[in-house]
Amino acid sequence: MIGEEAYLGKGYGRESVRALIKEVEKYTPTKRIIVQPECDNKASRNTLVSAGFLYDEANDVYYKNL
Repeated sequence: MIGEEAYLGKGYGRESVRALIKEVEKYTPTKRIIVQPECDNKASRNTLVSAGFLYDEANDVYYKNL
């Protein structure tokens, strides 16, 4: 989501993911969000963990129970 280097590492990605979660919760009756970032996208994977997602190694996905 963030490509400009000046904005990397400042928590904007985490806050964007958290804001998106709030929107999903507002408009969608769901119990879990599942995300599967590209294997080599370590930044996205770290952002998901910092936003409260857990890693499911068996399925190679990140999830957050709501």
